[in-house]
Amino acid sequence: MIMPKLAAAGGLMLMRKYILFFALVLLFFGMLGQNVSTFLMDKLSEQSTVEMSAVVSNVGCNVTDENVYWSIGVKEPSGELLINSSVGRLLDAATMETLEAGQTITFRMDISTAQQYRETGSGYIVALKADHVIFSIEEYNEIMRQVTLPAKIVGIIFQVCLLLLLIYLARKYKIGQFFRRKKEL
Repeated sequence: MIMPKLAAAGGLMLMRKYILFFALVLLFFGMLGQNVSTFLMDKLSEQSTVEMSAVVSNVGCNVTDENVYWSIGVKEPSGELLINSSVGRLLDAATMETLEAGQTITFRMDISTAQQYRETGSGYIVALKADHVIFSIEEYNEIMRQVTLPAKIVGIIFQVCLLLLLIYLARKYKIGQFFRRKKEL
């Protein structure tokens, strides 16, 4: 009577180990996807973006303690262009205020944001030009490189720690034996 209970308890413990391992594998790959997207944030180019133009209807600015949020209302096509707060913080307010209603601007969005913009009418831009260049893709990339550096470092450290934990648990729980077939004699 005691043996079946111990066997069931042992099986339950083994199942918990495999569930923990599987959850950590999922977390590892989720974190890997996040790290890849963080590393690509400052790698935009003309090939990975779409150039569009529109007519300005209004320019808005919202200033908080640490951030400056710029938005440009446009028509033809109608919508709202948003500027990342990291970029907006460094933009010259006088230059942004020179944008007037009726003025044609040219801007760039990454491809996925451009598709979203067509559907929702709102999206973040990565370059802006009116009569002159207000900010370019290269400037955007440099700003994002500086902003995302701490996240990249933390992401790498977390990813390495997860990998080491997975290796440790795989060896401790002998996960490889779970997937191997036992040879029949």
